[in-house]
Amino acid sequence: MSKKIERLKSVTTVLTYIGRKLLYIMALHIASFFLCTKLIDIVGLGTDLNMSAMLYTYRTGANALLAAMYLLFGIGVPLLIMDTYDNAIELIIQHTQLILNHVTQTEDSSHRAVHGRTPWDS
Repeated sequence: MSKKIERLKSVTTVLTYIGRKLLYIMALHIASFFLCTKLIDIVGLGTDLNMSAMLYTYRTGANALLAAMYLLFGIGVPLLIMDTYDNAIELIIQHTQLILNHVTQTEDSSHRAVHGRTPWDS
């Protein structure tokens, strides 16, 4: 079966991506389940369902829609959170580099105006 999956590039790409983010998925999936349960309550899908005794989730039983929602939230929300976090960090790094380059150029210009050269000129 793995050989058949390996031939499907899109499936392989998705599974590889999920595998690389698995630690984050495991860390954030419970919070995602809480969010999913709250959404089910708001929409009103969970009115005739039993809550699980130990968890704050609904028992999915044979309800494919509910199982799909928990699966989507349990994997999708952590991935969304981590992608947002990674993009924010990347933006912060880019803007920090731009600011540092601007400050360095400004200092060089100021030093050149006062002393006729920068400390790095030989």
